[in-house]
Amino acid sequence: MLAAAALAALLSTAAPTTPDADEAPPCFDVALVARVAKQKPGPFPDDPVFEFTWSRPWRLDLDVEQVLIGGEAPGRLPVTATLSSKLNPHSKHALFFLKRRTDGGYDSTGMIMTTIVSDARGRFVKPVEDPLREHMLYPNGWVPASYEQLLRPIRYRAADAWWLQPPRIEEDVLDELDPAWVRRDGRGAVARRGLFVDDWMRALKAQPGAVCPHD
Repeated sequence: MLAAAALAALLSTAAPTTPDADEAPPCFDVALVARVAKQKPGPFPDDPVFEFTWSRPWRLDLDVEQVLIGGEAPGRLPVTATLSSKLNPHSKHALFFLKRRTDGGYDSTGMIMTTIVSDARGRFVKPVEDPLREHMLYPNGWVPASYEQLLRPIRYRAADAWWLQPPRIEEDVLDELDPAWVRRDGRGAVARRGLFVDDWMRALKAQPGAVCPHD
């Protein structure tokens, strides 16, 4: 099936509001695009929640290519993420939202977007191949209800969008995709529009509750 995790986040063009604490996604200190160099699972915690979801802490060694929010420099950065399985190795780039720990290390907030590609000019973009789901939208995620107004035409290598190419996508799913959102490219598909990550982050800085406050 088509990966339902086509998650994007962008500030709404409407006047921002602050979500309720129990609805809001966790704030973050750093947002960056990186390649995952290494993935190492840790032991399962002695907690029924982790046992039920089969999730556990993983150490991820990131090769950071672009820092969008925060003061980290590009280079190798270890982070901890709670995952039920390793991140898809077909993903060349991923967008991470990180929370700084008191010991100076970083935890992923859980929002890891593995559907980031580099466009024809080397600019990172999130191809959007169909309408995003309700649970991705603000205040449940950092996707504004008005995100369609912010989509732009994009050009990228079709093979880089691994989730839109065989065997990751099946023929019947391809047939269901709206031609207003995608075009066929051989046996796969290419999104016509996308969200440029740098544009998105510039807007997200102004969203109340997104970036963690610091004294």
